Amino acid sequence: MKKFIAFGLTALLALPVPLFAAGRYGRPSWVRPVQLKLRLKVPKTPVKSVPSIVATPKVSLPDWNRFDPVSQVVEQMELFPDWPKAQKETRVSAQMASGPERLPEPDPPQEFSPDFIRLSQGLFYPGMALGGVPAVASSRGRGVGTEGVAGDKEQQDEVALSPLTNEERENVIASLFIQAGASDVIRQPIGEGRNNVIAVKKGRTDKVIIVGGHYDKVHRGHGTIDNWTGATMTANLYQAFNDVETEHTLVFIAFGREEEGLVGSQRYVESLSPQQRKNIAAMINLDTLGVDGTYSWKNNSTRSLLDIFMAQSKKTGLGLEEIVLWGGDSDSSSFKRIGRPAMTLFGASEPVIWEIIHSDNDTVAYFSLQHYKNSYLLTRAVVEALDRQPPAQSLNY
Repeated sequence: MKKFIAFGLTALLALPVPLFAAGRYGRPSWVRPVQLKLRLKVPKTPVKSVPSIVATPKVSLPDWNRFDPVSQVVEQMELFPDWPKAQKETRVSAQMASGPERLPEPDPPQEFSPDFIRLSQGLFYPGMALGGVPAVASSRGRGVGTEGVAGDKEQQDEVALSPLTNEERENVIASLFIQAGASDVIRQPIGEGRNNVIAVKKGRTDKVIIVGGHYDKVHRGHGTIDNWTGATMTANLYQAFNDVETEHTLVFIAFGREEEGLVGSQRYVESLSPQQRKNIAAMINLDTLGVDGTYSWKNNSTRSLLDIFMAQSKKTGLGLEEIVLWGGDSDSSSFKRIGRPAMTLFGASEPVIWEIIHSDNDTVAYFSLQHYKNSYLLTRAVVEALDRQPPAQSLNY
């Protein structure tokens, strides 16, 4: 009897344990010991955060009067890699040391003129992105180089500039058009706070030749090759034709938001009336230039324009190769879709182009002034040849 009572009391005392466990945890009581074991490992007081032992370096902006763009800046940026972008006033020179081994050997760092250093200060100084006008007027003069066109040093400096935000890039390209002699630079809204930047050189007729290149970049890389090269060449070509009498009206456009799906060029063609579209004799698109050659995009260009480019290449001795390139798109397509002759000129062979664009490799380290000049001179010759073709009578542009 005593054994029975002892057994009964033991069972009665043990009963609340599985009931409590099942009621609290909603699962069989045999899980509870494991859960209790895990819960016991949770500290009752929060763990205090460990203070950082790395002190943030106190830095100051460089002394502009003693600024050396090739040595001082690279050294400072290596010592303080965590500087905010706004303080990297001299970002241009730091681009010289990047690039993977499988890409072509980059050109050595270039010396920059005092005018270019002052230009960089004006463009990248705080407040530039808030709508201020950069102090760049003194860096570029009409009559520089041969026959009023931009000289080698000027073109090199402009490409090396390559601002890192699309807002800066839009403002800078507008300033370059003004320096090139444009009295009226048009900003056409294309959404998201961005604009196409347009300079028009009036001709004797309203038949139109368009030369364009997008100025925007993706988040990765510096966007120097894709496509600050094309944007600056558009401004340089405007300068070349600004004081030249032409039959055609020449329209030079730095397109925005190309990297988002050709938004800028599509908005432009959508803004044209049917007659204005008909007036377009040709569209030449400049995209990703000055790496290892000059190439025309064979399978994404109008055949008649490809033939004119090849004819001028043979006539002038300037290099050109037609390449079939699969993948991607460019602003010439927006004009082809409305039935106008259009083509894209580029300057990086396959597969090099895919190693550079939209990557950290897109810097001035792989820019070749020699190949950039070849593309510039060839495009200029083609525009001159197109302008010699008698334009048809058309509506006022």
